[in-house]
Amino acid sequence: MSVKGKAQMTLWAPSLLNDYYADLLDCSCDGMIALALGSAVYLWNSETRALVGHFQSSPDPGQPLCRSLSISCLSWSGDGRALCTGNRRGEIQLWDVDQKQNVCRLQSHVSLVSALSWKQQLLSRH
Repeated sequence: MSVKGKAQMTLWAPSLLNDYYADLLDCSCDGMIALALGSAVYLWNSETRALVGHFQSSPDPGQPLCRSLSISCLSWSGDGRALCTGNRRGEIQLWDVDQKQNVCRLQSHVSLVSALSWKQQLLSRH
């Protein structure tokens, strides 16, 4: 099956959060696909269809790993070099995709991050 002459790809996603309001898939400007499964994010190259990496969202040091760390939304930066994730506990994490390293962690006063969006270098949460 194809859409506009391009083949479709099916991904097996065993830990996909069953939540209509979650925003767990995003595509960068250069065709990198990010998919959140539980507290991990997997990265695929849409051209080669190869898994190119993943990173695991972790709790604050000294805090136990729990279900509330499940990622509820994610969003690529405009240049495709950074990926931001939000979780069910209100925490936002900014990741350097090339280094697969957490750059920044922000705690919100609201318990759920439902959406993230970028405008140039400005990030907003909803």
